[in-house]
Amino acid sequence: MTIKKRIERMRSHNPFLTNTEIAYNIILESILDGHFACGKALNQEALATDLNISRTPVRDALSLLEKEGFVVKERNGHYHVYELELVDCMDFSNFRRCIEGFAAHQAAEYATSTDLKQLRDCFNRLREAAANDNLADFLALDDEFHQLVMITAKNKYISDMYAQHKNKLKFHLRMRVSEEQFQLVCKQHEQILHWIIERNSEKARTAMEKHVSINLKQLVNKQ
Repeated sequence: MTIKKRIERMRSHNPFLTNTEIAYNIILESILDGHFACGKALNQEALATDLNISRTPVRDALSLLEKEGFVVKERNGHYHVYELELVDCMDFSNFRRCIEGFAAHQAAEYATSTDLKQLRDCFNRLREAAANDNLADFLALDDEFHQLVMITAKNKYISDMYAQHKNKLKFHLRMRVSEEQFQLVCKQHEQILHWIIERNSEKARTAMEKHVSINLKQLVNKQ
């Protein structure tokens, strides 16, 4: 989708968006979908030209993204996309183990028949995306599956916390999950779903904790 089309889509949903909000959303989307790779230099003038706006809202948007940890401001005032380091991956994986492991435990306790149907349907679509080597759909469905687990846990604080960190999760997954890992990730989702269906809360927790640690061991071994 072209930038013009993306802006039109945003304005159709909210015609009152400011230029700063548009710049923020477009740049963030480009980072999360992999169009702007880790370490990529972000030229403010070029971005302003592409977005057909002045440099001020672009600068303001980059400042917001810097505060959120998606871009880095250099000494010369230029920006580039943040490059994930081992400590980032370790800290975020530990955070996810705590939150999502507990959510899977609770989901096994409180899942309704409707919850289980939604989880099964999502998993089947995830498996189809993996079979088609469709990374974009795969990542979107991975996110949907995890959101459903959060909802199924019946704890609004868990759901709220997951929503707050959703974009950072997408950033980590985009940088760490590839087509070669599709089958492994699918198998892990299948195990999580199995133990939730079986109402085995401890095994559901363990399966989720193993899943959210994907690739961490490989990253450590590379250091």
